[in-house]
Amino acid sequence: LAPLGERPEPLAQEGEWTAYLDLDTTGLVYYFNGKTGESLWEPPTSSFPVVVLPRRVRRKAESKRTAYIKTLADLEAKEEFPEAPTARDEEEALQKRQNDKEKKKEQDGEWFDFLFEEEPDPEPTLFDKVFSSKGEDTTSDTTEDKPAEEATTESSDEDGKGGGWGGWIGAVSDPVAEDETVDETPEKEVEKEKRPGLLERLSAVAPSVKDAGPTEDDTTTTTTTTTEPKEKAPGFFELIRSTAAASTAPVVEEEVVEVAPKPQKATTTLPQPVKEKETKPKEEKIVTPVAEPKPIKIEMSTNVLPHPSKVFWGGEDAVFVTSRTFGVFDGVSGARKLDGVPLYSKTLAGEMRKSVKQLEKENGGEGLSVPELSSILGNAKDIADQTSTGASTAIVASITQDGFLRALNVGDSACLIIRNGKVAARTREISHYFDCPYQFSTDSPDKPRDGTRLNVELVRGDLIVMASDGVFDNLDDSTIVDLITSSLEKNIKLSALAKQISDRSRKVSLNRKSLTPYAKQAKRNGDPDFADGLGGKLDDVSCVVVRYA
Repeated sequence: LAPLGERPEPLAQEGEWTAYLDLDTTGLVYYFNGKTGESLWEPPTSSFPVVVLPRRVRRKAESKRTAYIKTLADLEAKEEFPEAPTARDEEEALQKRQNDKEKKKEQDGEWFDFLFEEEPDPEPTLFDKVFSSKGEDTTSDTTEDKPAEEATTESSDEDGKGGGWGGWIGAVSDPVAEDETVDETPEKEVEKEKRPGLLERLSAVAPSVKDAGPTEDDTTTTTTTTTEPKEKAPGFFELIRSTAAASTAPVVEEEVVEVAPKPQKATTTLPQPVKEKETKPKEEKIVTPVAEPKPIKIEMSTNVLPHPSKVFWGGEDAVFVTSRTFGVFDGVSGARKLDGVPLYSKTLAGEMRKSVKQLEKENGGEGLSVPELSSILGNAKDIADQTSTGASTAIVASITQDGFLRALNVGDSACLIIRNGKVAARTREISHYFDCPYQFSTDSPDKPRDGTRLNVELVRGDLIVMASDGVFDNLDDSTIVDLITSSLEKNIKLSALAKQISDRSRKVSLNRKSLTPYAKQAKRNGDPDFADGLGGKLDDVSCVVVRYA
């Protein structure tokens, strides 16, 4: 046996029998019985599965068979491997016997006798032993033994399917003359005749192998070859050459046709006329001129409504707007202030407007990112700390060239993005505790980096509402959305919309029975002035409304 790593791959198997390919010497398929150790060149049974060789393996086998035949031919030419000893003599003797029997058939009418004759040998042959007692009276015995002869015939047919002597014995066992007696053949001679030789085995190999069918990487044709008994026994090399030709004939000069995954019906192999590709007339592409997108239009409006008691000096809230950036600064009412000194909120607004305009001029009006807003707001805070009084919250935002709104909030002001009658986004307020938002002042540790951030993509038609707590303490988000929706339905201009929001906030702040966001928070925090959870909060109001269209 071959080493474990070199054991040949089984091609097919039935019971104890397994088919292997001899790629070392002959390139032929042989059949091995793993239990008895017997090896055959032909299928052991008629039901043995047909061996299918992949294309690449079949090519290796064909190459090996060709080399093997060439080696045998070279040996024959050098007389190092003599031809079968009785091949030519057998042909001549067979021709002579046929001629003799034809004459004998005309005389005796025993036309089938010549089939049982053997070629004359120096020693008595099986044929001589069988027919030597023709003159004895064995008619009765022959008649009685017919069933046994029929059984022998069936056995001979099975054993002789490989060709050679076995095939001849199977072919002539039936027509036995009634007046002739067949003696029992010695056991050794019977075994010799039943067992096919190397030539017969080689001749049976080609019909037992079919070309490979579709494999994972290949598709080939499948061919089955049948062997018919010949009148003349071919020579040794003729048998080998015919064996190689039979096994290779189906694939020589044959094109390999790729087969679709689904089985298809067999089609004729005649070349089919090649259909010319139908050339469809090219369809004329109709180029529809696409209107260039309209440039984004940003509209802004502002409104500041001071506390009634602070009207004479303008109140404490401030706003600023540029082409893309805007902000609201809510002065803290409880902060200590010095007379004659600028308010903190107004200084922040003024410094932010100046710095933003300069930066937008430098970057081509592309808007500002949150880090840029934070940096500018930090510089404005430093200036206000040195030059102003009081304290202020801050919320700033910028619409960048890519259509995003970027906002930074330090305190309790807010910014809403309203889209299709709903709040699409909102900044988050930030406070230390109730009524004490994050704020900037000389005494406050709060920095711009402490604020909350918002980054949202805008859609054409969005409305942005940025306002101080004077609006959001008195109006909730849904009230602001309803107010904007009804105003737009009435075709109110954007410039009047900011004023409408401020006026509604002031009106609610003066009503002690109004249900406001601030009153709810005050009640939760135990403010005795809002113990019933009702009432508005009077304060400075500042508002910026922006349309992204």
